[in-house]
Amino acid sequence: MDIICVNGLYKLTINEEYTVIAENIMKAKQELLRMFSDDIDRVIDKKLGDYGFCSENI
Repeated sequence: MDIICVNGLYKLTINEEYTVIAENIMKAKQELLRMFSDDIDRVIDKKLGDYGFCSENI
């Protein structure tokens, strides 16, 4: 993880997929958490779908 402040903007980097640039560090954190949440939701929807938990989808 890396945090850089350049010209008043914060760049918060986990890896190439998770990089956020924002006006303040809290906005960067919020955006990064939103990205994680969206990815988790996508996996849950894919694995569980409309049918509920199914061990063969793990």
